[in-house]
Amino acid sequence: MRALRVLPIMVTSRLLQANTTSQWPSQWGLRCGLALASLEIGIAITSVFPSLSTLPQRVLFFLGPLFVYALFGLLLDFGIAKLPVPRKGSRLLPILVVLVFAYRSVSKTWILLQTPLQFGLAALSLFFAIFLLKRGWPSRPHIQLRIQRVAIGVCLIGFLFLVAFLATDRSIEQRTPHGQLLDSPNVVVITLDTLRADVLPLYGGKGLETPHLDQLASQSIVFDDMCAVSPITGPSHASILTGVMPPTHALRSNGPFSLDPGVVTLAETLSRAGYATGAVISAYPVRGEIGFNRGFDVFDDRLPQDNYQRLMALGPASFQWLRPLVFLRKLTGRPVISGDLLLDRTQDFLNRKKGSFFLWAHFFDAHDPHVAHGQWKKRAHQLADSAWPTAVGNDFSKESLLQYRGQVMEVDNQVGRLLAQIKVEDPDLSNTVIFLLSDHGQCFGEGGFEVTHKPSLQEATQHIPGMLYTPAVKTARRTSFPVNQIDVMPTLCALTGLAIPENVQGVDLTPIAHNKVQTVPRALFHDGFYMEAYQASLRGKDIQARIRIARAAQTNKDSDHIFLEKNQEWLGDSDMRKQAVRGQDWKYIRVFNGESFLYDLSIVNPEGHRETHNLVTERPEIRQKQIQKLDRLIESMPTGLMNTNDMTPIEQQLLDELGY
Repeated sequence: MRALRVLPIMVTSRLLQANTTSQWPSQWGLRCGLALASLEIGIAITSVFPSLSTLPQRVLFFLGPLFVYALFGLLLDFGIAKLPVPRKGSRLLPILVVLVFAYRSVSKTWILLQTPLQFGLAALSLFFAIFLLKRGWPSRPHIQLRIQRVAIGVCLIGFLFLVAFLATDRSIEQRTPHGQLLDSPNVVVITLDTLRADVLPLYGGKGLETPHLDQLASQSIVFDDMCAVSPITGPSHASILTGVMPPTHALRSNGPFSLDPGVVTLAETLSRAGYATGAVISAYPVRGEIGFNRGFDVFDDRLPQDNYQRLMALGPASFQWLRPLVFLRKLTGRPVISGDLLLDRTQDFLNRKKGSFFLWAHFFDAHDPHVAHGQWKKRAHQLADSAWPTAVGNDFSKESLLQYRGQVMEVDNQVGRLLAQIKVEDPDLSNTVIFLLSDHGQCFGEGGFEVTHKPSLQEATQHIPGMLYTPAVKTARRTSFPVNQIDVMPTLCALTGLAIPENVQGVDLTPIAHNKVQTVPRALFHDGFYMEAYQASLRGKDIQARIRIARAAQTNKDSDHIFLEKNQEWLGDSDMRKQAVRGQDWKYIRVFNGESFLYDLSIVNPEGHRETHNLVTERPEIRQKQIQKLDRLIESMPTGLMNTNDMTPIEQQLLDELGY
C-alpha cells in the first residue's frame, strides 16, 4: 500500500523535472490521450450513461477515460523525451497509438449509434478529437507547464476516486426495517445451499456431527420426504419464496432469467401485513436485481465482486481503459461471502429492526469447491471410517465428499450461532416460526455426475432436508408426507394468520405440523412433483450461439418458451436440460436430447444409493404412465413471463466461477 501512495508522487516529480530540464516534447501524447477520451465519451454517452444508476458510476464515466488516457499520454511523452527521436517521430508515435486504440474502440461501438442525436454527438466528439490533434494548444512554455500540472492533477484525482470506488461498499438499505406489528410471530427462513439430506445424521447419514440441527429438530417436525424443484440455486429459492414452480415464477436458470413481476413473494405478503423484512444472502445467484429483493426493507446482497461489476457496467466494449481491469476479477475473490460475515449482517438487521420481523438467511458454505477448514476438516477425517453414504464416483468425488462433511459441520455451527442471535430477541422462541431447508443437494458420482449439481435430477440433488419449528408444538416429530419447496410460502402465511395468495401451487403444512392430520390434499401435484434442470448452459454452446444470433435479428424478443417452440430443430444432442416427475415410488426423467430414465425409488442399495438401475426399457407400462403424468403437469402449470436478457460477459464470468 505504501508503494501505491508513493508512486503518484514519484511520477509527478519526474514529470515536472522533465519539463524544467527542457526534456519534454510538444505534448503530443497528452493531446492524443485526451482526443481518445473525448471520442469514446461522445460515442457512449447516449447508450451507456443513461443506464448508470449511481453518481460514482457517472463520475467515472467521464473521469475514468480522462485520467487513464491522460496518464498514458504523459508517460508516452516522458518516454519519448528520453529517446533520441526526431521531432516528427515524437508526433508520429502517439498518433499511431491513438489511431490503433480508436479503431479498436469504434469498431465495437459504432453499432450502438442508431438515432440522429447519437450520430450527432459521435460526430461532434470526432471533430473535437481532430481539433485537439490538429490545433492543440499554444506552445508557450508557461502554458504547457500549466497544462501538465492540470493533467497530473486529473490523473491523481482519477486514481484516488477509482481506488475509493472499488474499496467502498455500496449501500443496501431500501427502507428502515420498522414493522408495524408487535405481537405477530417472527418468521425466519434458513436456506443451506447445496445440502443433501442423506448425509445428515437426521436422515441416517454418518461421518459428521450436527448438534445444532439435531437440537432444532428435537423441537420441530422433520420432513422425511422433501424434494427440490430444481438442482439450481436461483430457481429453487424463487419457488421457496413464491410457492410456485419454475415455469410459473419464470426464474428457470441462474442467468439470464428474472422473477416474473406478477408473482407475489413471501416478503411482499409479510411486508404488506406490517412486518419488518430483511434478507442476508451469500451468493450471486440470489442477488436482488433479478427479483429476490421484492418486499424486503433490507436486502443485503453485498458481495466481493460488487464494485468490480459496477465498474464494468461502464462498458469494456465502449472504453478501452476498462479492458485491462478484467484482471482485477482474480483479486476480488468469488462472488460469495462466508457464513461468519453473513452472521455479522444478520445481527445488524436484528439490532436495527423494530416490531415483528421476517428474516431470510442464506448460507453458502457447503457449496463447491469443497474445502473444509480447521477443526471441521480434522473432525471429518477422524470420522471418515464410519461415513455413510459413500461416494460412487472417482477419487476426486470421494475426497470432495469427505471435505463436504466438514463443511456441513461448519454450517451446522453457523446455524447454531444464528439461532443464538434470534433467541436474544425471543429467548424461548415462543413467538418465532422457523423453516430450515436446502435449495438442492450435490452429486458425488451419482448418475455419472462428479461433484456437481446443475445437470442432475438424481436424489442426491433433489432429496433435501427440511424442518419446521412452531411454538405451538415443541416436540420432535417426523412425517413421510411428500413435501416440496413450494409448500414453504403458504405454510408460513398460514402460521402468521395471513391469507395465502391466489395461484400458489404449494399447500399449507400447518395441520401436519400441529399433529392434526397425517396428509393434506393437493390440487395439482397429488400424483408427484414436477422438477426441472434448466440452467442455460445445459443447452450447449452451439445452441446458445444460434439463439443469441437469431434473437439479435428479432425486433421483438419472444419469451423463451415460445422462441424455442419455433426452433425445435435446435433441441439436439447437446441439449442436456431435463424435466421430471417424482412420486413416492417412481421418478421419470426426460432429457431434451432424447434420453429418458425411469427409477424405482423404493430400492436402496447397501451403500445408501438409489437410482442405480434405469428401468425405462424394462417397465414400458410404468414409463408410459409417467410420461402422461409429466405431460399433464407441464400443461397444467401456468407459464410466467420469462424476462430473458442476454447476460453481459461479466455476469457470465461470475456464474462461471460458481460452476454455472
